[in-house]
Amino acid sequence: MSITKEDIFNELVKKRKNEVSNFDWKVQTSILLCKFFETKGYDFYFTPKLKSKEGGDELTPDFHAHKENKRDLLGEIKQSLSDPSGQDFDKIKEKDISQLKSYTQDLFKISTPHDVFFAAPQICDEAINKYIEKINSNAEIKDKIIVLKYYWSSGANHSRLSIDKIYGDFTDPDLNDPLKWKSYNMGEGDLEKIQGGYKILYTEEEINDTPIEYIMMIIWHNVLPELIKTSKLDKTLERIRMGENSFQFYVNDLKLVLGKFYTLKTSSDDSIEQFNKEMLLKSLKAFEKIGKAKCIEQNNNNPKYNVTFTKISKNRGELIDYLIRELNKEEFKKIAEIEHKRRVNKQI
Repeated sequence: MSITKEDIFNELVKKRKNEVSNFDWKVQTSILLCKFFETKGYDFYFTPKLKSKEGGDELTPDFHAHKENKRDLLGEIKQSLSDPSGQDFDKIKEKDISQLKSYTQDLFKISTPHDVFFAAPQICDEAINKYIEKINSNAEIKDKIIVLKYYWSSGANHSRLSIDKIYGDFTDPDLNDPLKWKSYNMGEGDLEKIQGGYKILYTEEEINDTPIEYIMMIIWHNVLPELIKTSKLDKTLERIRMGENSFQFYVNDLKLVLGKFYTLKTSSDDSIEQFNKEMLLKSLKAFEKIGKAKCIEQNNNNPKYNVTFTKISKNRGELIDYLIRELNKEEFKKIAEIEHKRRVNKQI
């Protein structure tokens, strides 16, 4: 049976959905790791800025966990790894492992020694094994790096996110023992409940690569319902609330509100806002494109928008699918048209 333009369109949607889902899984795994360490008595920080005692560039691992009288932990999480058959795989692998090695050196404000862990998704199993081989063959970091693997599993009525420890050991038995013989996991519904203030997690180099559909999903699925609920109790929201499910705001006012509710601790003294202005402007333009928001006043870099919240889908996955299809509709149709002609001509 010959392929249709609709088939190609759906291929493009599927590819983009995988990219957005990979980012979403990384965020969900970050939350699960945070809860795991917190249940063991650790304070958990995101994207700390660290300095080596030997000098050099600033280091920014994804995580720092601290507990009195225990070794600190630094962690890095990947939403994917390169295909081992790709020509750049070895180069990227060397760069990633060099980064992990840099985290093992003596650092200011971090215990000496300290543990370092690295997490990647199970779909990258072959690449993970290559990384472990490289780590295990390097005497300087062998047995100093803990490797974790995360994955989703689905049943008839539920999905669970699980983390396995597949290489190395934490020095704290309270961390090591629970992962020694079994996975640490949590259901999708429970993750939703504890997601709380953790909405968008990214390292500085990823800030421009955060999928726009993911940001839109978080705003529509999590943030707007939470603001609707919270506005009954918080006066800060009064000036952007216009009706039962309606908001009217200047972007700067929205940023102030989100900055109040959604921040990440980077150390015991500092925090960062999760939603920057560029993200908000880009997301609101995207919502306007699909008919879910309206710009009612152009005001240089601080436009005014009207947004009426309605429930679009039953869950995050369906919402991501909807946003991808609506936002990329015209572009994907053009690509499908060109690709369909190319494939048909190839068959002739």
